[in-house]
Amino acid sequence: MLKRILKISFVIILSFAMMGCSNDEQERSPINDNQSTSQNTTSPFGEDFTTSQIPDITIQFGNEGKTFTMHFEKNDTALTIARNIGEDGRNLPIYNYDNFENYEVMQYYDIPSSYSIPASAQTVDYQKAGEVYYMAENRVVLFYQDAHIPGEYTKIGTIEETEGLRSAVENNPVQEGWGNKLVLIRFAE
Repeated sequence: MLKRILKISFVIILSFAMMGCSNDEQERSPINDNQSTSQNTTSPFGEDFTTSQIPDITIQFGNEGKTFTMHFEKNDTALTIARNIGEDGRNLPIYNYDNFENYEVMQYYDIPSSYSIPASAQTVDYQKAGEVYYMAENRVVLFYQDAHIPGEYTKIGTIEETEGLRSAVENNPVQEGWGNKLVLIRFAE
């Protein structure tokens, strides 16, 4: 009788443990390291896209700021980032906006370390206003003015219409009660 109770208890405990080990990692994890870049991914518009078909995104500085369109590069880094924007887009908090070296020409967003993003960095000496790069340590950098900041970068996109970009970045208001600025990104329609 005691053996039977122990067996039943073991089965119940094991089943609870297995529930915790179920493979819902894809649902929670924004990036699946095992995904191949040749695999199609569905955009919010119901279309599949691969590296060569990444949809453009809009970038808005603040809730009421000017909106710009960014065209993604055709590389694995850009694809991985695009795959994680989601149907509703993202509201990215910008905590460091005027207290770091070169803040007068660039703005950056640190992607959480739980994201695994492939990179094929190259040495870049000059950046043009509107260029967007990925750097090691999960950082996305937008240059809103021409710059000469040599480093290892993977280019992920370009904002071609840069008129007003500097003003939009610099005049993006600090969110009241939060102490950070906000950048909204969405798939372009």
